[in-house]
Amino acid sequence: MGRRCPCGPRRRDRPAGEAASGSGASRAPHRRSIKADPDRPARVNYRSLPQLSPEALAAQLLLAVTSQGFSLDAALARVLSQAQPVHRGLVQAMGYEVLRHYEALVFWRDSLLERPIPAKSAIISLLILVGLERILGARREAS
Repeated sequence: MGRRCPCGPRRRDRPAGEAASGSGASRAPHRRSIKADPDRPARVNYRSLPQLSPEALAAQLLLAVTSQGFSLDAALARVLSQAQPVHRGLVQAMGYEVLRHYEALVFWRDSLLERPIPAKSAIISLLILVGLERILGARREAS
């Protein structure tokens, strides 16, 4: 027996003079493979994405801006596409706040550390800046 199609029985070719009859006569031929359109972005299943924290995404945003030379808008578009919809505003706000207070946060971080963080661990350094901004932001809101 032949393979079965998940959408119903397979359509058989009819000899040239035989008229089509039955309920399947008006049905369109089965498309075996659906090819993705390269111009159309694929749908993103947010449940299948790795669950990165908003702080980690903000650190990726800062890494793209400070080390890789991306503009803030380009980096936001890239990073926010990875974020869950509920975290997008928070990631954007943290990125703006860290960049706004960047020099003060770097000074604060360097005064707290006994030795500098190696350049290859830039993401760790930026995660510390995000955490310090969260603390500083909580202090600003409380007063």
